[in-house]
Amino acid sequence: MPRTLFSLPAPHAPARRWKRWVGLAAVALVGVWWLAHRFPFPLFPHELRRGVVVLHSAAPLPAGAAELVAEADRRLSRSPLYDGHRTYDVFLCDSAGLYEVFAFPNHGTGGETFFWVGNHAFLRPAHLERDALVGPSGTEVAAPRTFTYFLTHEVTHAMTADALGAWRYARLERWQQDGYADTVAKAGAFDVEDALARLRADDPALDPDRLGLYLRYQLLVEHLLEHEHLSVEALLSTPRDAAPIEAALREAR
Repeated sequence: MPRTLFSLPAPHAPARRWKRWVGLAAVALVGVWWLAHRFPFPLFPHELRRGVVVLHSAAPLPAGAAELVAEADRRLSRSPLYDGHRTYDVFLCDSAGLYEVFAFPNHGTGGETFFWVGNHAFLRPAHLERDALVGPSGTEVAAPRTFTYFLTHEVTHAMTADALGAWRYARLERWQQDGYADTVAKAGAFDVEDALARLRADDPALDPDRLGLYLRYQLLVEHLLEHEHLSVEALLSTPRDAAPIEAALREAR
């Protein structure tokens, strides 16, 4: 066919092949990622179950792990979303590198729950004999954010996504997701008045993006549940703007 004024030269065959291979490699990587998160069990052969919580580990679990898992289940059981007929799988990584692989693309976190892919949760390495998670810096995370806390927090995400459905849960605001997970995980170990004073003083400790803590989110959840007497179902029924709630808290005396 003769070239016209509007004809474009055909791309070179090597360029087409390169794009095809890049596309195939991307699809393959996504497939491997999905399979690893959906079926991680062979990498974590040791298992411990208490209540709805099933902890999987690459290394044998110490005797004290049973009480930690049982305590997580006790905290979860206080939630009206708890269903004793369900189970939730949590995978304890034995190295920081393994955790970063499973946590991708969310690096530097203590735990991640993938409710779109099997509703599985993954945790950083931990010193279970001391009920302590090992943070990204290589040091133990201080109480009250214990291993039991992280375990309960991540299972609360899975439990809530299970109760609401993945799509409804994904639509919630981050303060609803993490605030409620922290409320369950801390089992009452939260000073509302102190957090309220910090909010009014614009304390940096209440900036989740700066320190990775959810004190601000939990304050909003605690206020709605305890002082506004909102039910958990109502709290999580629809996405809610945090700004009016914060404004009311700042002005209340």
